[in-house]
Amino acid sequence: MSRPRLVLHIGPHKTGTTYLQSRLLRHADALRARQGLNYVQAGLGPQYGHHKLCAELRHTGPAEAWAAAAQEWAQYPCHIVSCENFSRLPEAAVGTLAGLLAGLDVELCYLLRSPEALLYAMWQEQVKHGSTLSLPEFLAPHLAEPECSKLLNPSVLLAPYLAAFEGRLRLLSYDAIRASGETLVSALFASLALGPPPAVNNAVENKSMRLERVETLRALNAWEQGQQPPGQDSPHRRADGALFNTRRFLEVANQSPSCWSRLLEAQKASLAAPPPDPLRLLAVHQLRQQFVAQHAQACVGPWPSTGVAPPNYSASLQSVQSDWLLRPGVPQALAELAGLVRQAEQEGLATIAPA
Repeated sequence: MSRPRLVLHIGPHKTGTTYLQSRLLRHADALRARQGLNYVQAGLGPQYGHHKLCAELRHTGPAEAWAAAAQEWAQYPCHIVSCENFSRLPEAAVGTLAGLLAGLDVELCYLLRSPEALLYAMWQEQVKHGSTLSLPEFLAPHLAEPECSKLLNPSVLLAPYLAAFEGRLRLLSYDAIRASGETLVSALFASLALGPPPAVNNAVENKSMRLERVETLRALNAWEQGQQPPGQDSPHRRADGALFNTRRFLEVANQSPSCWSRLLEAQKASLAAPPPDPLRLLAVHQLRQQFVAQHAQACVGPWPSTGVAPPNYSASLQSVQSDWLLRPGVPQALAELAGLVRQAEQEGLATIAPA
């Protein structure tokens, strides 16, 4: 008797994980009934992925969520577990995970994204969660040692998985899937032979913000922290680390042109950020080429014919540099914007959850 199959989708972050998880959860009942494909029910949440399963491995060790998952293995021939935080598990936890899944036929699923886009997406995600680092400050350690960066060198985070799961890896190209117009769900199902995919749209979840919006939110974070006594954190800090509700910030940014114009006026006197060294970007590109060549047999689904397309440096530089850097030295404009966002947060508390 064949063992149950498990597709373990480990991310990474900012490769359509929220989109993929939300669609799989929405169609979970139909997939079980139609083709015996189980989007595992145990360990879901918050939101759509199996974050509780991952949290137990990181913090408490396998407990209630994993005990519940074990009850599901024999009920269906094929299962999917998805959580981008698996890509951040320490090596010991990966070994524990392999032991928990020893009775299953496991396939690891990982999506590769172009390094320039991934760097920008991760920077803006950290800003949404309260970071005050400018884009050049965020880029510096990754570009200084790309071989050691988990964002730029997938080998760093995949090595424990390849050892614990004996190389059972499936690589999908996020960029090629998006360029093809195919949905991530249909690409995953086709690439991994999971049967007919559910009918889903191709709307983007957790969409990236434009550079000037991210930079202004970052300056707001720095301004907010600057209002606190030394050594004290902001009383507005939320459980997810954010200082401002991103959805409310964007509403205010779109609906307050006078405030926005004053911020744009203030940026004229601010410092421009130097672009990354093109040689560093070339090193990153070569590192990705080497990784794809090393794991060529793991590449499935839509994929550029050369493994990784040579980057367009003019476009790459535009995506990872800030042509203006808003210093938190414009307190009047930032105070006005912060007040408007706080007001919008209070008005929306009763009806809309934090973004």
